[in-house]
Amino acid sequence: MPDKKNFDKNLSDFFNSLNQDINQTIDLGVGGVISGTESAVEEIGEKIEGFFGQLKKPPQPKYSNNETEQQPPQEQAQAIQKLELQIQQKDQEIQQFKHQLQEKDRNFEQLKLQVQQETDQKHQQLALQIQQKDREIQQLKRQHQYRFFGLIFLATMLIGTVGYLVYQSEFKRASDRPNITNIITPSNTEEQNRKSQVTNSQKEQIISNWETAQKMAMEAVVITHNPPHTIEVWQKSQAKWQEAINLLEAIPKDAPIAAQVREKLAVYRTSYKSITNRLNTEQKAAENLETAKKLAMEASVMVQNPSQSAEVWQQAKAKWQEAISLLEPIPNNTFVSAQAKEKLTVYRTNYTAVSQR
Repeated sequence: MPDKKNFDKNLSDFFNSLNQDINQTIDLGVGGVISGTESAVEEIGEKIEGFFGQLKKPPQPKYSNNETEQQPPQEQAQAIQKLELQIQQKDQEIQQFKHQLQEKDRNFEQLKLQVQQETDQKHQQLALQIQQKDREIQQLKRQHQYRFFGLIFLATMLIGTVGYLVYQSEFKRASDRPNITNIITPSNTEEQNRKSQVTNSQKEQIISNWETAQKMAMEAVVITHNPPHTIEVWQKSQAKWQEAINLLEAIPKDAPIAAQVREKLAVYRTSYKSITNRLNTEQKAAENLETAKKLAMEASVMVQNPSQSAEVWQQAKAKWQEAISLLEPIPNNTFVSAQAKEKLTVYRTNYTAVSQR
């Protein structure tokens, strides 16, 4: 009769080895390597079939001391039946695990496809954004080019206009300037009738005064273009007009161009008077602004302490009123007009607040 202890030991060793193989197969399946898992499952199946086949072989007869062959005991048959059931159960578990691995592999493929689709979609979106940015950059480049060419065109037009104005001015000056040589060198008959002689040095001085006076007048006009201007600018313009007048007045009254000199003098004196009036207006406006600011400062200092007497508040009110009266007549076209309007708004607000005390 077979040794029961050896049989139980072999059976226990087989199941331990089978459990280790199954655990290794599970670990291999979790790693996602389905082909390796299938190979391991097949090896386990072959091992089970081999062990099961050995159990089904008829026992070899054993004889000792004239004893005959004996049948396996009933316990061994029950153990074999139990082993068959366990092997079937393990085989079912292996098949189920194989199906799970296949399902995981399908899920992995689906996830891989989904990730690939999302990646492709993001790449497409990024490519579209890059194309959009590139179009915006190209549009900005075209706009800058248009602006650059526009500025060049405007600069060209401006240079051309200035050149034309300078040419016109020079042409007008040349046309206005009389031919002093011809006038001062008249025929003998005219020279005898006028009974005056003009030397060459006098001719040069007359020409110089005439040209310089016109140059001063042109500069006086240019610096006061597009007002308002500061007092200093109006003073410079006034000085240039005065210098032009002085140059023309220095030309002898009996000079050949005396008539042209008188005409220019009349124009220059009118311009000088106009510039002087404008200068006076600017100076008066600036003086009024400074005086108003001084009065406003004094009024503010007086009412810093709210507990002042009614007489003090009345004096502050009078100063605010005087400051307002100084700012109101300042003309809108003066240089300090904008500042005066700002101060006037503040002063009226302070005057109203003081009046309510």
